[in-house]
Order: sequence, then C-alpha cells, then structure tokens
Amino acid sequence: MPKVAIPLTDTQLKNIKPTGKVQKLTDGEGLYLRVTPKGVTTWYLNYHHPITNVRIDWLLGRYPDLTLANARKLRKEHKSVLAEGIDPREQQQAEQLAKQKIYENTFKKIARNWLNVKGSSVTADHLIDIRRSLENHLFPRIGNQPITQLNAPMVISTLKPLEAANKLDMLKRLCQRINEIMTYAINCGLLDNNPLAGISNTFRKPKKKHQPAIDQKRLPEFLHVLSISPVSMLTRCLIELQLHTMLRPNEIAGAKWEEIDFVHRIWRIPGARMKGPKGRYTDDEIEHRLTHSIPLSSQVIQTLNLLRPITGHTPFVFFSRRAKSMHINSQTANAAIKNMGFKGELVSHGLRAIASTVLNEQGFDPDLIEKALAHKGENEVRAAYNRADLIPRRAEMMQWWSDYIQRAKAFSNN
Repeated sequence: MPKVAIPLTDTQLKNIKPTGKVQKLTDGEGLYLRVTPKGVTTWYLNYHHPITNVRIDWLLGRYPDLTLANARKLRKEHKSVLAEGIDPREQQQAEQLAKQKIYENTFKKIARNWLNVKGSSVTADHLIDIRRSLENHLFPRIGNQPITQLNAPMVISTLKPLEAANKLDMLKRLCQRINEIMTYAINCGLLDNNPLAGISNTFRKPKKKHQPAIDQKRLPEFLHVLSISPVSMLTRCLIELQLHTMLRPNEIAGAKWEEIDFVHRIWRIPGARMKGPKGRYTDDEIEHRLTHSIPLSSQVIQTLNLLRPITGHTPFVFFSRRAKSMHINSQTANAAIKNMGFKGELVSHGLRAIASTVLNEQGFDPDLIEKALAHKGENEVRAAYNRADLIPRRAEMMQWWSDYIQRAKAFSNN
C-alpha cells in the first residue's frame, strides 16, 4: 500500500534548517518543497504528462514568497487542468507566449509592417506622406499600444485635436489609413474584427473648398500682367501651360518629358501623379486612378518646343533651380500670381475654374469638360471605355480653349 504523505504545516516550514544534503518535504498529491544545502526552498509539482506519461517536476515558485496555502491552490488548479488531459505547464507557456505577442504587436509595429506592404503599390513621395502622418499624429499617443487593445474612444480621443484645429482633410485621410492598418492586422490573424471601423462617423466632414478665381472677363487683364511681370521664362510658361491644359498645380509642376507624345500630340500623365485635391481620394484611389490623357493644342506644342532646348536634357519640363534632377515647386505659380497683384483673388488652381466656366458657357459637352479637368467619374470602368472615344472631341475643345486664350492675350496687348 502506497505511503500516504502527511501534509506540511506552516510551523514546520518556518523551522526548516538546511542540512548537508537536499531535502524533499512532501505535502501530497505531487506537491513538495525542495530544500538545498544552502537553505534555498522551492515548491515543485510532480506529475505525469497526460499524453506521453513522462514524469515532470515543475517549478512553481520559491518559499516563502509562494506560501503553503497558495502552493496548494496552484496544485488544485493544475490538477484540474490535468484531469482534462492538458499539460498545465504547456498551457501556461502558451498563455505567456500569447500575452508576449500581444505586447509585441503594437500599433506602431503593425503600422510599419503595413507600410512595407503599401510601399509596393504607391509612389515613394506618397509613402513618405503616409508615414509622416502616422508619425506626427498617431504614434506619439497610441504607437506603443497593443493593437488588440485599441478601441474607438481611445483613437477618437487621439484624433480630436485635428478636428479642433479644423484639419479635417488630414483627419479623413488618417481614418482611412487606420482602417487599412486594422484590416491588415485582421488578415495577419492578429485581430478577429475591426473595432475602429466607424470612427470617421464621429467627426465633422471636410467641406469642399472653392479656390479663388477671377471672373473670366478679367482673363485679358491677367494675361497682360503676366506678360509684363518680371517672372522667369520657366514660371511664365508654367502658368500659361497650366491655363491651356487645365491641370492642377502639382500635376503641371511635375511634368516629365517622357509623358509627352509629340507625334500624336498627347500628354499622358500616370494615375499615380493625378492626386487631385488633398483629402478627396483614398490612398488606393490616388495610386490606381486612370492615366490622364491631354490632347495638346498647337499653342501648347509651341510652348513645349520653346522649352525643349532649355530643359529637354532633364527629366522634368520645369526643373527646380536648386537641382535639375527635381521638378519646380508646385507653389511657384501661386507665388508669382500673388506677386502680380492677384493676392486673394486668384490662385493657380483657380485657372481651372476659369476654363470650366468659359467652356460651359460656350455649350461644350459637360462630360468633355469634366474629363479635361480629370474629375473622378462615378463609374471608372465606364470611363476606361469612353477614354479613347472622347480624345478627338476633347482635342477640338482644347484647341478652341487655346484659341480663346490667344485671342484674350491679343486683346490685352491692344
């Protein structure tokens, strides 16, 4: 008959004296206290692995930090797990590993992993813009939070200062990026759902801003001031080409010679460069918009031919004065227009509004005008099919518009 262990007592444990050898004081049901010759006292649980039947001595903790009562409580809990056919030590290790992963997988870490993936589908400049927005507005407050512990109130509180500062476009983009990161975490198996899916609904929406633009009747006045203004030839051509092509400031400033087809008189701007107004499109829409094709009028071809001997040896039609490997700043035209005396009345983006107003008043097809302005249509698939069919009609409209500008310029010189 097996020997029945006599349970230990607190008095017995308090009076333990080290001897010249290891002592093993048994409490029963596998629990025992090991005493070393130097007096180190440690609790162990001895049990058989439920699958392999291998005998295991599991270190539970040191006495007296782990009291007799608490050691017995652990024994009871672990025996209960063993009764279910589970090794309690392996279960504890798995739980500790899971907790460790929770704190390792912070929002900042997952966001950076997402950025590495995102970088393969966006331009380098756009990736820098995304990273900077996260580093400036999110990482300082929630970057070190485990992504599994993020909740809507926490993130909304982080973003509230942007709403208070009326930076609603940035706020909108950050909400989009946060949800992309959370979706990435779900796909990586780190989350079961996205608790931040509706955070954008708690903030005010950005209002569409109308850029200052002069009345079209003042176009001759503007062209006259431009012709006598002491701006550089590059800046003058920049403004004139933007007026003729109806492009946005960043699109015309980043113009590349390789985009221009002189044979077919077409300028094809890759979708990644057609960013449009900030906050209007999601990151994916920015990068995957259709190539924008602009039929080139005779006046535009003439201006480009004037520029070719000057900048044709560089990648950009309008290179930067600081470095010819870079394009001119997109705010150069705005600065020039301001210095010309149109501060508060006109910005370079407003040149598009002048063109739109004139063309609409002349009765041109609104679809042609919207296409020329590269406004996002409701159906991008339909837009892809219609793109080629509209080119000849758009070419006629663009030539008419350039002729209109030329007449206004001639009138201004009289």
